[in-house]
Amino acid sequence: MLAEINSSSLVGVVALVALLLSAAIVVWMTIFSRWAHGRSLASYERRRPVPWGALDIALVFGGYLLLTAIIPSLALELLPPEQRRPLEKRPPTQLAPNMVQPGVPDVKEQETVGESDGQVLHPIVHLIRSRSLAAMMLAVTLALIIAPLSEEFIFRVVMQGGLEAMARRRRAPVRWLRRWPPIFTPALVFGLLHWNSDSQEYPEQFYVNMLSGVAAGASAALVFALGWLKLVRRATWSDLGFSTVRWKSDVVFGLASFAALAIPIYSLQLALTALMPKGVAPDPLGIFLFALVWGHLYRQTHRIGPSLVSHMALNATSLTAALLLM
Repeated sequence: MLAEINSSSLVGVVALVALLLSAAIVVWMTIFSRWAHGRSLASYERRRPVPWGALDIALVFGGYLLLTAIIPSLALELLPPEQRRPLEKRPPTQLAPNMVQPGVPDVKEQETVGESDGQVLHPIVHLIRSRSLAAMMLAVTLALIIAPLSEEFIFRVVMQGGLEAMARRRRAPVRWLRRWPPIFTPALVFGLLHWNSDSQEYPEQFYVNMLSGVAAGASAALVFALGWLKLVRRATWSDLGFSTVRWKSDVVFGLASFAALAIPIYSLQLALTALMPKGVAPDPLGIFLFALVWGHLYRQTHRIGPSLVSHMALNATSLTAALLLM
């Protein structure tokens, strides 16, 4: 049975890699073709500077940090103490040869409880290992809807949009100072916030409560940000990055950017994972590189659509890979 699961997982992973590789080839051929003919990949679309600045960025970002820290902590406080502690490491039961008990798997098939071989796994990966329907629905909702929407709005629209407006108002003398710091800064902060060095494993309910709190906190932060900018700063929906006029091109840009980067960045992360000591994950680097591209997409279009679609594609692919490798 274990061999069958591994074989099925391998087939699924190979199919996923083949799909990503095929998409990458098509996208890069298109990119080189446009470059050869002197055509830009994504034309810059001008707009007025957004009506918020440093104070609003600090307020919205501070609210995001507080809400996504406090609400999960409160959710975990609802658990009894034993469900807030890491699982104890328990080696497989050693049975004498030919003494396998009925209904108990052989020692080779038993897993070590609370042991992740020093791997640092995202809490969502721990959650979906339970295979319960409620846990899977929570993981999918958070990974594919709540996290991409709240993060792209906070980091790209609010933070990057505000920094771009500040750079334009102050008329930075050097062009790259007007262009790259507003892209680089949110991407760096975004990557660092995804640092995770906890290789311990907790009970299933720990992850359910924690991620439910994260979902609630991120949703509350998004509502607060929208309300503040809309009601206090009188921002239009265009200022907030929402537009359905060019939604088809936004979807294409988003999927194409992910397809172009997926194989190189995943390969880089796998190589770094093999080189780095156990307990250290290279996730922030890969996320930072993706965020740079998302920032460029936002700068060119000033819409949340392309980066949102690319972010959703990244999370969907990572979630699919995690499911295949369970």
